[in-house]
Amino acid sequence: IEQGADAETRARKREEFLNGGALDPSCNVQFGEGGAGTFSDGKLNTGIHDPRLDFVLEEMVSTVRRKVSDTMPSLISERMC
Repeated sequence: IEQGADAETRARKREEFLNGGALDPSCNVQFGEGGAGTFSDGKLNTGIHDPRLDFVLEEMVSTVRRKVSDTMPSLISERMC
């Protein structure tokens, strides 16, 4: 289901937010015409020097482990955990 505003409105609201304005939860870089790709330059940004990277990766890995373990327990061995 599409939500949010047209690309022009999204661009304006994005600029307002980047300049200290309030975040509109239904019209921002994630939601609206064109989706999240509207503001992407196509490059993958790993954030490798971001201090939060370890936390994010650990959360992603543990979530995948839980989902696989719940749906296909035979694929999880003692060595993976």
